[in-house]
Amino acid sequence: MRVASNAVKRARQLRRRMSLPEVMLWKALRGREHGKPVFRRQYPTGPYVLDFFCAKARLCVEIDGGSHGFGDRPRADARRDGYLRSCAARRPR
Repeated sequence: MRVASNAVKRARQLRRRMSLPEVMLWKALRGREHGKPVFRRQYPTGPYVLDFFCAKARLCVEIDGGSHGFGDRPRADARRDGYLRSCAARRPR
């Protein structure tokens, strides 16, 4: 899947200024211990940047705080979710 170059830049920026809930979850997810799933943080995919992504499980975790309920965020989140579902539907398991 192609990644927009601005998504890579944005992912780098977001890694430097993660929200408190993202930092707390990252502390629990990070590390590469045997048998533990490997997560990446602020992972660019297409035009979006996922908060956390585990490639082996094909699982993304989005931390949507209170700001996601206001303005255009609900519609933007719905577009992102639709995009991710369409990507999952195109890929065989």
